[in-house]
Amino acid sequence: MSLQLCVQALIQWLFNLAQLFLDLLFKPPPQETNKVTCYTVLYRLKSSDRKTSQYLRRFTCTRDVRWLYNKDVHLFRVSGSEFTFVRTSPLVNFHNLSEHPTLEIALSKHVVEFGIITTDLALDLMRDKKDDGANIGFLYTLGGSGARLVTDMVRRTGQCHVISEPRPLLDISISVSSSPALLSDPRTVSILRAVLLFLAKSSSDRYFIKVQPAVMDILPLVHRSLPAVREAFLYSALRPIVLSCREEVLQTMGSDDDAAGMEESAEKSLLFSTISRVYRYLREVPTRSDIIAFSHESLLANPSAFTSHLLDHLGLGSEWTELALTALSEQRLEGEKGELSLPEEELALVREMAHREYGIVLEGKQLEIAAMPNRWDEIK
Repeated sequence: MSLQLCVQALIQWLFNLAQLFLDLLFKPPPQETNKVTCYTVLYRLKSSDRKTSQYLRRFTCTRDVRWLYNKDVHLFRVSGSEFTFVRTSPLVNFHNLSEHPTLEIALSKHVVEFGIITTDLALDLMRDKKDDGANIGFLYTLGGSGARLVTDMVRRTGQCHVISEPRPLLDISISVSSSPALLSDPRTVSILRAVLLFLAKSSSDRYFIKVQPAVMDILPLVHRSLPAVREAFLYSALRPIVLSCREEVLQTMGSDDDAAGMEESAEKSLLFSTISRVYRYLREVPTRSDIIAFSHESLLANPSAFTSHLLDHLGLGSEWTELALTALSEQRLEGEKGELSLPEEELALVREMAHREYGIVLEGKQLEIAAMPNRWDEIK
């Protein structure tokens, strides 16, 4: 074991020991059904493996639920039993996407205090709220499709609060993926509804939420939880997505022989998860007229028409198109050069994985079409 790993293990051991001591010394009372249990953050331990940071924290007090509605309090994590909120310093600019590309990064970096309530209390607090989600725009993406650029374009209009990749939605998606029965559980819909209403606190304001690719796994639940949410799906040809994520995998895993095998495995998994999300969207749209798909290639071809159409769908109005397009002046807008379709061997791999792991039979012709966004109308 290298010296660096030994030092990391020692730091982690000391950190856990300190947290155990604080838990014993400042033991919180049993969770009250109508109170927020609050903890002060003493130290943030940054993780070396890109996982969520850990926090040295001590119990402070219990507070009234009105604490949850303070301007500097934000929903952070969600589980079947708890909703976790964080209070940040009031000067944090969450709209600075270059400094805080995701909400989770911003909250992790600037957390001052944690507040925890039971999931049952969270559902009770939102049960009588009449919002239907009409003030929320929702952007699904496959990754590598220009979603960050589009998010910045929407931000430039100044007409809505922009929330990039909130972790609670991913928490629900991970739970559903590990236990598919939750997808048909009414409680899951209620939890998702509460999450969206806590993220979009003000009924009179507009919100734009860009979610992680994995959140597409709960796409059918969003409409059931808040039927008026304005949903959009940003996609790209599969090859640019795979190439983009391959580069990310390489940066994460390094270049030794062991990493090479992991890269291949990660790329195969990525390829199948991507195509499966394409088909999740395709299975949803026949019964829906309120969700619209936009391709990254259409943004490259005609930025003005793309932006005007998107802003109209989000309810912001096309009159803000020119302001949104100022984001393009600060970023290079380039498309993938050369062939966009996937090689036959990769299409064969997707068919094999889909059948072996999930019992799904995907036709070769449909896969070839799905890999080319200008032909999507043939299978919608």
